[in-house]
Amino acid sequence: MLLYFDTNVLISALKDEKNVIGRDISTPAIQLIYSVVACRHRIVISTWTKKELSRHFENATALLQVLKPKTKEISYTEKDIEKAREISPEHFHDALHGILAHRAGADFIVTRNVKDFACVRHLVRAQLPEFFV
Repeated sequence: MLLYFDTNVLISALKDEKNVIGRDISTPAIQLIYSVVACRHRIVISTWTKKELSRHFENATALLQVLKPKTKEISYTEKDIEKAREISPEHFHDALHGILAHRAGADFIVTRNVKDFACVRHLVRAQLPEFFV
């Protein structure tokens, strides 16, 4: 299965995060990354995801290096950004992830905010990390 990782999944794996009701959300992200390393899944990481990730962490390269052998990388274009703004001006980042996931042939987007991907439901389905572990 080919999974597109939204930036928030990687952030959850790198931080000890809890959701608004105090539930651990880091462990499912880490478990999913372990399953990728164990060859149960392949992933797509976009240059957009890397750009967003670099805003939160100065150096996330160690994690990306571990995942690299199992990773398909896809780059975004200005046309992708324009299309994402047309699809969902208020959630254009999520629409862009959806466009890139679709173009990469991903089976799912893995994200913490499934509802925000309703705008690209016609392109690719979104699921929580827990769905895959």
